Amino acid sequence: MTADEVRENLAAYAHTAWSGWMKYLYSKCYSLKMDNSGGPPCLVVPAWASLRWNRQAATSYSDMPENEKKSDREEADKMIAIIQPLITAAVAEEAAKKPSRMCHLHKKPLCACYECIKDFKAEERADERARCAKVAESTKGGYTACITEDILVPDKDGPWTLNTDIAAAIRKGLKA
Repeated sequence: MTADEVRENLAAYAHTAWSGWMKYLYSKCYSLKMDNSGGPPCLVVPAWASLRWNRQAATSYSDMPENEKKSDREEADKMIAIIQPLITAAVAEEAAKKPSRMCHLHKKPLCACYECIKDFKAEERADERARCAKVAESTKGGYTACITEDILVPDKDGPWTLNTDIAAAIRKGLKA
């Protein structure tokens, strides 16, 4: 998807969101004929709606109550769906420029492995650490990478270390 296509998709979404809001707003208003001159009626916003919408407009998103954030999140999800292909393509393009780093445990690119492991439930973390330790022990000197709850150990002195003290201790142990 090109930048122009993303722009057009976002513009189409913005129009749909705006028109949806206007339909909702008009559905809450009522018509009031001001006089008998044949002119168009006025739309009147009910007091409850005016108070609520003015309060919401004056409140930052972070200060909104949770029950009022739902519709904003739904709208954000729609925007994410539009731009996600562009983000995915950019990440893939950037990843293609770098040499692949693989996790011994999962035979996946390191970043995918990291996401997988960091989302494990607490009881699965202990099992993961034990498997990582076995991999580390079985690959002394040729250890590429292993991720635990709070550390990422790189190949030699690569850029993936999160905790340098633990990484140094593991490296020292692997060289023993």
